[in-house]
Amino acid sequence: DDPQGLIPLYRRLGALRASLAPLREGEWRPAKMSLAGDAYAYLRKAGDEKALVALNFGEATDLKLSLPEGYALDGAFRDELSGKTWPVRREEGGRRLRFRVPAETALVLTLIKN
Repeated sequence: DDPQGLIPLYRRLGALRASLAPLREGEWRPAKMSLAGDAYAYLRKAGDEKALVALNFGEATDLKLSLPEGYALDGAFRDELSGKTWPVRREEGGRRLRFRVPAETALVLTLIKN
């Protein structure tokens, strides 16, 4: 099995969906973006849990998102696919988020709970 192949990826995505309520149920909203290039992002919310999913089909790019009402995302972020803390810059009093998305990749960002 190729650890970078599609089968391991699908297994990780399935396990992630099973473990994160916002990926299974609740609200889905496309994110209002600028500086997107070939990227797309959407927000998921189930109760108090939130997730931000970003997909980049092209070159590495910065995404700048405007958050809708009820989607305040305060705190540090973790990419659930890699397990790494992900740098996100807040702008305009936290109503906008800006972060880098590597080329041809996906991020599933959640707030790190203290």
